[in-house]
Amino acid sequence: MTSEDGTELLFRRAGAGLPRAALRKFCLRLSAELAAGRPFVCLLSDDRELRRLNATFLGRDYPADVLAFPSGQDSGPLGEIAVSTGRAAQQAREFGHTTADEIRILILHG
Repeated sequence: MTSEDGTELLFRRAGAGLPRAALRKFCLRLSAELAAGRPFVCLLSDDRELRRLNATFLGRDYPADVLAFPSGQDSGPLGEIAVSTGRAAQQAREFGHTTADEIRILILHG
């Protein structure tokens, strides 16, 4: 689903039980409040997808928790972020908070 400003949150093999509406709202808030209204695309997916992206674009053959691909432009779209929901769930258990909170942290980091 694309927002009015162009921000997108995509779920591909992201697993069940994620608060999709709340995560979309979080992305819109980031775009509005931290990115000066610049849209971005965020993909929530599994370790396999993050490993493929990491290997393809960065030459690293392992799944990352988050990958960021900035647009490099001063205006227009901010860039793209990919988050591993599997890594997020594991890290959430380690740090003692919810998977959704860990996803928010990783999106913000990206």
